[in-house]
Amino acid sequence: MLCACFISCVGSSLQKYLPQERNTIGADSQFTIDLYEPYLGRTTYFTNNFFKGSTTFPADFKIVNVRRVTGEDAPELTEAFPVKVWKEAYTGLETSLAEIEAKE
Repeated sequence: MLCACFISCVGSSLQKYLPQERNTIGADSQFTIDLYEPYLGRTTYFTNNFFKGSTTFPADFKIVNVRRVTGEDAPELTEAFPVKVWKEAYTGLETSLAEIEAKE
């Protein structure tokens, strides 16, 4: 009885020193799509492209440190830039840059 009481006291006093559960990405987690191909002028949503495995949730992902294939920074993908507003819809059937620019 004394031993059980001692273990109970020691266990409860050590509770605050035990590490809390951490969010982790499991070793068995993987992306199901390796190549993302967006289309100009369209919003593309990718669903079911990550197999969570033993990952704890909620898991938030960000794209950081965007690089070109050569290893250089790719600021054109992270910096804001001015855009043009089209007055006519883009159909994808345009055959020249002049046709596209005429819609601005």
